[in-house]
Amino acid sequence: MGGAVSAGVDHDDLIDKLKEADYIKTSAIETVFRAVDRGFYFLPDCLESAYRDLAWKKGNIHLSAPCIYGEVMESLNLKPGLSFLNLGSGTGYLSTMVGLILGPYGINHGVELHDDVIDYAHAKLSEFKRTSPAIDCYEFCEPHFVRGNSLCLNGSSRQYDRVYCGAACPENHENYMKNLIKIGGVLVMPLNDQLMQITRTSDNTWESNAVLSVTFAPLQLPRPDSTNNCVNLPEVNPLELQEICRSVIRGILREQAKAEYPAITVRKRKTYTGRRRKMFHNLIIPIVDSSEEEGGAREGGPVIRERGGIAPLLVIARNRWRNNNRAAAEENCNSPPNRAEFDYDTEDEVVDDIDDDVEEEEDDEDEEDVSERRRKVAKREKFDSGICTDMDNIQEGGGSSESEDDLKMISSEHDDDEEDAMDLDSSCGHMSPRKSSPQVEQEEDVPVYSVIMRQKICSLPLPPTLKDYLNFYRPF
Repeated sequence: MGGAVSAGVDHDDLIDKLKEADYIKTSAIETVFRAVDRGFYFLPDCLESAYRDLAWKKGNIHLSAPCIYGEVMESLNLKPGLSFLNLGSGTGYLSTMVGLILGPYGINHGVELHDDVIDYAHAKLSEFKRTSPAIDCYEFCEPHFVRGNSLCLNGSSRQYDRVYCGAACPENHENYMKNLIKIGGVLVMPLNDQLMQITRTSDNTWESNAVLSVTFAPLQLPRPDSTNNCVNLPEVNPLELQEICRSVIRGILREQAKAEYPAITVRKRKTYTGRRRKMFHNLIIPIVDSSEEEGGAREGGPVIRERGGIAPLLVIARNRWRNNNRAAAEENCNSPPNRAEFDYDTEDEVVDDIDDDVEEEEDDEDEEDVSERRRKVAKREKFDSGICTDMDNIQEGGGSSESEDDLKMISSEHDDDEEDAMDLDSSCGHMSPRKSSPQVEQEEDVPVYSVIMRQKICSLPLPPTLKDYLNFYRPF
């Protein structure tokens, strides 16, 4: 399920598109989405799919489409301090984003059926806490995952403020799901090909709202012999005093950082611009040896292949030679012109003249070997070929401007990355800019929480062990 928006270049670009398509509506949800990179939860060999608006599955590891997660996060109406249950928690991607909103006094639990997926989620959670800059921007409610079937929760299980089910709920288990939320709580789950937002208004009444048409795989029904496999949800324990102190101190430092740096952000965003790809310094009209292939000249002579892009190049080269010849004639009208100064009026004259040269060389073949003859033809190529750069002015049918600006040569001193790559349209001889891969530009002088928070922690008059604890034992 997915494909509601076009693929993003990177995570930020994907979030921009989700926001434009109104799948992400509030700024709080937007910042959380930007703080947790979706590609972080993909396997290394599947990263090309990370920023597409499509569901992804590799073995038991699964992620829903980004547009689904956007609607889910908006529909849950999350607030700090709430309790959250994720049925089918998978990689922990959604639970991690929810944890950034719930804060240190929230409850964040997940139930997952497969052991390998739980191991994967724990590994990603540990890496997230160790490396993500979001830890400095938010107070994190760490998710806790347990293995089991989401339809086998202990009958005496507690109720939650917010519940999400990541698989289609069977109709005969609808009331089972509804009873997992408190009065005033919100349940978001797929039901009858609709993503439903269900709010509990009293002990026996609920309000339902269809959010989005979706297609989810169904929940795995428990086996008849699985009555003894009830899932016990994690225990809820109050925070220890030192954890509360750490949260309070970091909250104060964070507020100071916001006051000192109004433009502070979670991380520097990568800006992608259209990169101008490298262009050949010299675009040479191909002149090759004799060939019997279609489009060649007479047998034994050089071949200029008759393709749509060659004629315009010859015309531009002819015009440049003509201008050079006129200038040379004015300077020395009595000197005989050499081969490079011949004024070719047509494309055929160019070909015929080259053929004449080759035929003369063939008469002396006894004195010169074939390799020497080819060397001479190649050496003369700079005269028999045209070099041009400004192809945008070439007109269909081979016409071109004779102005000097249209015939400027490519300088090797130019920055190749600043030149547009040009594609030759074989049907008409036009050159057009080629779509190129984006170029990454890092925003400069943007304060980020990770740097500012660590600077402030280092400046505190505390022992190094306490500073390490305040920084979650991450390197400064």
